[in-house]
Amino acid sequence: MTEPTNNGALGLVLKEINSFRIEINQRLDRLVTTEAFAAEQRRVDERFREQSKDAEAEVTARKESDAEIRLGLAKTASLVKWAFASIVLPCAALVATIFLAMRGTP
Repeated sequence: MTEPTNNGALGLVLKEINSFRIEINQRLDRLVTTEAFAAEQRRVDERFREQSKDAEAEVTARKESDAEIRLGLAKTASLVKWAFASIVLPCAALVATIFLAMRGTP
Protein backbone atom coordinates (compact mmCIF):
# COMPACT_ATOMS: atom_id res chain seq x y z
CA MET A 1 0.00 0.00 0.00
CA THR A 2 1.40 3.35 -0.92
CA GLU A 3 1.21 6.26 1.44
CA PRO A 4 -0.71 9.24 0.27
CA THR A 5 1.35 12.31 -0.35
CA ASN A 6 -1.27 14.50 1.24
CA ASN A 7 0.42 16.58 3.94
CA GLY A 8 -2.82 17.85 5.30
CA ALA A 9 -4.92 16.58 8.18
CA LEU A 10 -5.02 13.04 6.78
CA GLY A 11 -1.22 12.93 6.65
CA LEU A 12 -0.96 14.08 10.25
CA VAL A 13 -3.49 11.48 11.37
CA LEU A 14 -1.61 8.75 9.52
CA LYS A 15 1.69 9.83 11.09
CA GLU A 16 0.08 9.87 14.53
CA ILE A 17 -1.41 6.39 14.00
CA ASN A 18 1.95 5.11 12.73
CA SER A 19 3.84 6.52 15.75
CA PHE A 20 1.17 5.10 18.07
CA ARG A 21 1.54 1.68 16.41
CA ILE A 22 5.32 1.81 16.81
CA GLU A 23 4.97 2.80 20.47
CA ILE A 24 2.51 -0.05 21.12
CA ASN A 25 4.82 -2.54 19.38
CA GLN A 26 7.75 -1.39 21.52
CA ARG A 27 5.69 -1.83 24.67
CA LEU A 28 4.51 -5.26 23.57
CA ASP A 29 8.11 -6.28 22.92
CA ARG A 30 8.91 -5.59 26.56
CA LEU A 31 6.03 -7.72 27.85
CA VAL A 32 6.70 -11.16 29.28
CA THR A 33 4.93 -14.09 27.70
CA THR A 34 2.65 -16.28 29.81
CA GLU A 35 4.96 -19.25 29.30
CA ALA A 36 8.04 -17.29 30.40
CA PHE A 37 6.19 -15.99 33.45
CA ALA A 38 4.97 -19.48 34.38
CA ALA A 39 8.49 -20.90 33.98
CA GLU A 40 9.94 -18.16 36.20
CA GLN A 41 7.19 -18.71 38.76
CA ARG A 42 7.99 -22.45 38.86
CA ARG A 43 11.68 -21.66 39.30
CA VAL A 44 10.95 -19.27 42.16
CA ASP A 45 8.58 -21.74 43.80
CA GLU A 46 11.21 -24.49 43.57
CA ARG A 47 13.79 -22.17 45.11
CA PHE A 48 11.42 -21.41 48.01
CA ARG A 49 10.82 -25.13 48.53
CA GLU A 50 14.58 -25.76 48.60
CA GLN A 51 15.12 -22.96 51.10
CA SER A 52 12.27 -24.26 53.24
CA LYS A 53 13.83 -27.74 53.27
CA ASP A 54 17.22 -26.23 54.16
CA ALA A 55 15.66 -24.25 57.00
CA GLU A 56 13.87 -27.35 58.33
CA ALA A 57 17.13 -29.32 58.18
CA GLU A 58 18.91 -26.53 60.05
CA VAL A 59 16.23 -26.47 62.76
CA THR A 60 16.47 -30.23 63.16
CA ALA A 61 20.27 -30.12 63.35
CA ARG A 62 20.16 -27.36 65.94
CA LYS A 63 17.62 -29.24 68.05
CA GLU A 64 19.82 -32.35 67.96
CA SER A 65 22.87 -30.27 68.84
CA ASP A 66 21.04 -28.61 71.72
CA ALA A 67 19.95 -32.02 73.01
CA GLU A 68 23.56 -33.25 72.89
CA ILE A 69 24.78 -30.16 74.74
CA ARG A 70 22.10 -30.55 77.41
CA LEU A 71 23.01 -34.22 77.85
CA GLY A 72 26.68 -33.26 78.20
CA LEU A 73 25.82 -30.61 80.80
CA ALA A 74 23.69 -33.08 82.74
CA LYS A 75 26.55 -35.59 82.76
CA THR A 76 28.97 -32.92 83.92
CA ALA A 77 26.62 -31.84 86.71
CA SER A 78 26.26 -35.46 87.80
CA LEU A 79 30.05 -35.92 87.83
CA VAL A 80 30.50 -32.76 89.90
CA LYS A 81 27.95 -34.03 92.44
CA TRP A 82 29.73 -37.40 92.67
CA ALA A 83 33.13 -35.72 92.97
CA PHE A 84 31.84 -33.52 95.75
CA ALA A 85 30.24 -36.47 97.55
CA SER A 86 33.25 -38.77 97.16
CA ILE A 87 36.12 -36.32 97.76
CA VAL A 88 35.04 -33.18 99.58
CA LEU A 89 32.68 -34.73 102.14
CA PRO A 90 35.16 -37.44 103.31
CA CYS A 91 37.93 -34.83 103.52
CA ALA A 92 35.67 -32.56 105.58
CA ALA A 93 34.80 -35.47 107.85
CA LEU A 94 38.52 -36.29 108.28
CA VAL A 95 39.35 -32.66 109.12
CA ALA A 96 36.45 -32.54 111.60
CA THR A 97 37.63 -35.76 113.23
CA ILE A 98 41.21 -34.46 113.52
CA PHE A 99 39.99 -31.16 114.89
CA LEU A 100 37.81 -32.86 117.48
CA ALA A 101 40.66 -35.23 118.44
CA MET A 102 42.99 -32.28 118.94
CA ARG A 103 40.48 -30.59 121.23
CA GLY A 104 40.49 -33.62 123.40
CA THR A 105 36.86 -34.55 123.20
CA PRO A 106 36.21 -38.29 123.27
